[in-house]
This record gives sequence, structure tokens and C-alpha cells, in this order.
Amino acid sequence: MVLASAAGLMKPWLALALLLPFGALAAPASSWTARLAELDGLEVHRAGLPPVRLARENERWVLVDKAGYPADPTLVRTFLAALASAQPLEHVAAEAVPRDIRITLRHGEAVESLHLASEAGQEGRLLYRGDELRPWRVDGVLPLPLQELHWLDRRLITVPPAEIRELQLHKANGSQLVFFRHGDAPMRLEQLPGLQVPDARALDELLAVFADLRFSEVVPQDQLAFSKRPRLRFTLRTQAGARVDGAVYRHRSFHWLTLSPGSSLPEAQWGGRAGWLYRLESWQVSLLERELAAYSGQRQSRH
Repeated sequence: MVLASAAGLMKPWLALALLLPFGALAAPASSWTARLAELDGLEVHRAGLPPVRLARENERWVLVDKAGYPADPTLVRTFLAALASAQPLEHVAAEAVPRDIRITLRHGEAVESLHLASEAGQEGRLLYRGDELRPWRVDGVLPLPLQELHWLDRRLITVPPAEIRELQLHKANGSQLVFFRHGDAPMRLEQLPGLQVPDARALDELLAVFADLRFSEVVPQDQLAFSKRPRLRFTLRTQAGARVDGAVYRHRSFHWLTLSPGSSLPEAQWGGRAGWLYRLESWQVSLLERELAAYSGQRQSRH
């Protein structure tokens, strides 16, 4: 396995720490890197930008200033693994290295401050503990988003097109479409029974929206109020019987998605949460609305 091969190149405690939840394995106490598995908070701050503050809640990391919205677990894991790869250099850097990024690690009342150069130098990516002159070199790839948005877990719905059994689209003006399929058969349009959806490419693009639906911003639901009905509503059902419902509202020039509580999608396909507003890109909404416009003429001719 690739994971096993990669783990063989790591320190044994680090390889196991990446496979187990935080806190499940204690690393050797010979250096500050040994305490990374026990962190309960961290902060990344570059001069001129707001600090990014994360806290660990049970087995997940959340953004403190985003009302506790979950952070991207893969990003946090990779970030901490890169710090854990740091090795002390025997010499002091010959030239001054700018320490323009501060990383604060918290474990209870204990605080560890690290300073990092924004760009890698001849020695690689160097970081410093507090005011120490001796640098540490980070051997792994160190992802370091400096904006809060890029730390968020931005996944909403990730259902492969082949697993979608039914997709309902409803627009505020009353127009609607229901795509469905039985088993492995191609998707059809309920409003035109017996006819296969004519534009397979357009349908593929439509279903692909839900294969990797991500948001571009998120705020608690009570921060915005909508005076009009939703611009678009959808219901998605999978071959396994799971269901998710959502509604898209327009507020000024932005589109905001709300998700109904009680989604039965498995955790691997579901990152959304009720009680939040998710801003979508215009192209995502356009793909959904385009199908309603494309087939409205066929539907009217039938009736």
C-alpha cells in the first residue's frame, strides 16, 4: 500500500499518529514536536491579516471565529504532520530569515510560539521557536493558508452521478423538473415519460454539480433574512435511499443555499449542516436553472 510505504519512511510514532485520532497515541517527549498530537488549539497569523484561530472539539477541528464551523480535516492533518517532520539544524542561518508568520500552538494553559518565513530559502522551509536563533527545517510539504476561508471544510454534497436515483428541481415561478432512473437505466425526465433525456452532456454537467458541491462562503443562518421565496429548490435521492433537500435564495448579487435538517446521506457524501447559509458561485446555480429553462418548452408542448 502507498500509505504503508510512506509510513515506513516516517518515525514510527508519527506514522501511527497519522493513522489514529488525536490523543490516541503519545509521541516521545524529547522535543516540542512530540506534543503536536495533544494540541487543543492553534493560531496562524501573518502581519497585516486577521489571525486564523482553530480549536479541537473532540476528534474534529473547528474555526473559532466562524462560530465553530468545521475545518478541513485533511488540511489540518497535513499541516500538523509537516510540523512534526521538523528537524533542528546544527547551525544558525548565515543570513537573516524573515519571521513574518507566527504559529501559536496551545495545549491547555501551555503555549508554544513558532515563527516561520513565508518563503522557503536555501535551507528549505525554516521555522524558529520563540526567540531562538537555531532554526528547524520542515521537510514535509507545509500547507499554510493565511485566510480563514481556506481552512474551512467546504464540502457540501459529494454524490457520484451514477448513485443519483432522482433529482427534483423547482423554481419560484412554479416550473419544475424531475429526473429519475430505475437501477442502471439512463436517467429520464418524468414530465416526458418514455423519452430519454436528449442532451446527455447537459445532464452530466447538471449531475456533476452534486458530485462535488462546495461553498465559497458560509455564515450562520440568523445573519441574513430573505424577504422572497427561494429562487430554486431541489430534492436529491440516491440509489441507496438517502435524501437531501435544499433551497437557494438570492440576496443582492449572491446566491445562498440552505439545507434542510435530517439528511440521510452517509458522512462520506455529506458535509453540509442545517442552520447555516452557504454561498454558491453563480455558475453552480446557473447549471441548475438552465435545465429548467431548456425543458420548459417541451413540458408546455406536452400539456
